[in-house]
Amino acid sequence: MTIKHIRWVACIGLLAIISLQYVWLVNTYKLTKESIQFRSNEVFRDATMREVFYRMEVYQDSLQKKYKDRDTSIMVRISLDEDYDLFKDDRVDENVNQWLMSNMQVSMQEIVKRDYKLSVSLSSLDSIYRTGLAAEGLDAEVITCVTDSLGNILRSSRSIQVGDYGLLKTGLQPINYKRTENLQAFIVNPYWIIFQQMTLLLIATVLMMAMIVYCLVYQIRIIAHQNKIARMREDFSYAMIHEMKTPLACILMGTRMLKSGKLDIYPDKREKHFQILEDESEHLLSLTNKVLTLSKLENAQLRLWKEEVQLRPMLEDLIEKYTAKADKPVHFSLRLESEWVYADEEFLKEAIGNLVDNSIKYSGEEVEIQISSLRQDHNFYLIKVRDNGMGIPLKDQSRIFEKYERASAADRSRKGGASGFGLGLNYVFRVAEAHGGKVCVESIEGEYSEFLLFCRVRRGYKCFLKKEDDMIKLLLVEDDTNLCYIIRGGLEDMIGGYEVMTASNGEEGLRIWKEQHPDIIISDIEMPVMDGYEMVRRIRETDGFIPIVFTSGRVSPKDVVKGYELGVNNYIKKPFLAEELDAHIGALLKMKQGMGAANESEVYQIGENYTFDAVHAVLKCSSCVQKTMTEREAKLLQMLCKKKNELVRRDVILSRLWDTEDDFFASRSLDVFVTRLRKLFADDERIQIKTVKGVGLCLSDKG
Repeated sequence: MTIKHIRWVACIGLLAIISLQYVWLVNTYKLTKESIQFRSNEVFRDATMREVFYRMEVYQDSLQKKYKDRDTSIMVRISLDEDYDLFKDDRVDENVNQWLMSNMQVSMQEIVKRDYKLSVSLSSLDSIYRTGLAAEGLDAEVITCVTDSLGNILRSSRSIQVGDYGLLKTGLQPINYKRTENLQAFIVNPYWIIFQQMTLLLIATVLMMAMIVYCLVYQIRIIAHQNKIARMREDFSYAMIHEMKTPLACILMGTRMLKSGKLDIYPDKREKHFQILEDESEHLLSLTNKVLTLSKLENAQLRLWKEEVQLRPMLEDLIEKYTAKADKPVHFSLRLESEWVYADEEFLKEAIGNLVDNSIKYSGEEVEIQISSLRQDHNFYLIKVRDNGMGIPLKDQSRIFEKYERASAADRSRKGGASGFGLGLNYVFRVAEAHGGKVCVESIEGEYSEFLLFCRVRRGYKCFLKKEDDMIKLLLVEDDTNLCYIIRGGLEDMIGGYEVMTASNGEEGLRIWKEQHPDIIISDIEMPVMDGYEMVRRIRETDGFIPIVFTSGRVSPKDVVKGYELGVNNYIKKPFLAEELDAHIGALLKMKQGMGAANESEVYQIGENYTFDAVHAVLKCSSCVQKTMTEREAKLLQMLCKKKNELVRRDVILSRLWDTEDDFFASRSLDVFVTRLRKLFADDERIQIKTVKGVGLCLSDKG
């Protein structure tokens, strides 16, 4: 059965279940409604009797007030014999007790009205009936009325439009022997009460249906996945057999030729045959080892022996190997900004070799391969392999690293193109994953493919990672000695690459900042002697460039806004991990480096009176003192100046300056910076920073 048929069967089964569930709910609704109808009739019958006694109590109270010293007890005598014939008909219930109660109630109604001149109090009946329903668990709004023998309303407790919709009627309760007047009650909009009674059932039904749908969808996905795996295994088996047949045929034929002795008189040919046998045997062994290695990597059974590996000799060896092996011209170029990497040399070499082999396979008549390396940040090394091949279609880029997956290459192979069985790129993916990194691809079909292999930096090996003069000088201002010790140890020993200086308060932090000139400052807010706010304020008076990060448990909008207004670059909530702090530091230093590498002549004219030096973060005014801006202020104004009179999208600003596109604190921080920039240009009405709500910002100096 195909997946298409399974889906149809599942849909039909689901419709059948929904239909049965619907019938069940409808029947349950009817039964619940009948139950409410029955209980409301019983309660109403009791309520009418209680209302009669209530009128008698009112009459007795009036007598008690009139005749204070006399006995005011009321005795009612009811004769059932004389009235029996009036009720002995088909309308009388066979239950004798019920008939007696009904007869007594009518008699009581007649006596009270005739002798005591007290008619039915519908407002009292409303209250008594509603209380009785509440005792039964039916919290309903009710209306009572007096009707004639045909059910026409003579008077009611409040206005009512009799109709079947939205009303539930009780039975008629006669209040005289001739049945010319009856009592009846209406429950307004009883559907809410019915659904209340069915709440648990409805919840259970929804949960059950959701579970059934989820199970069906999950089952279909499993079946589809199994079918895909089955097809992949079939393709893999075909490809593997095809891939192994060629070297096996070479080995078999070469062995027979050597065994025959016909090549003994041709030493060169004999040596060539031995070389072919050796190469093909190594090829088979490599394929076998690759399959076994992948299996171990997937099950986390393979142990990597990581060490400091020099890239250049390893890559030069690969270049030599593939240049000699290729059956087409291959031109390599190396651009190594980082000469060392911390990895298992054997597996890393094999992974890069697979990328090179992939570039050669899926290329034209002549191949140009560029291999480069660089330090992405202090967390990762990046190795790039770029070629001028046929590229990878966009639809295939998300799945080329799957096992046995060759994307459109499979089709090209059957047309005489590249061979293989889809293990090479999956091997690269698994090796990168085992090294704590990742691999991704950038490609344009018909132009190029570039594979990016990220390898995580060795933790705690700062001498290898950085030269002494390349260490990050960090000033940590924290009054808690234990926390200070932990943060320092995490950055220096676990992360590596940091030289941490510590201060216990803002005053000491100012002194160290002036003397040591750190690369970045990490500070608490609440400290003795001088708090973090005051320290930042004094620093920003003269230095608007150094990155400053607040670490605090105070993260209310008021505290966050105050910090950003003083010139803080980021805000980290306690508690945090050393890796989290390291990531924030890396992003801030990267942004600072980008600003420092800007063109020295990057000066913008804003209006007639203002000149902005983006490199030195200085805003000059012809009529006032120049203003030294903070790093983010300068960067934001620079972005707006570059696209003056054009809209700069808000998400682009947040992404570039805060490394996020949707964050509450980052968004609030941007609003604060915009307000501060507007204050700088408040003297010139022609200079405006316009906000398009939810979209972006625009700097205009045209008025």
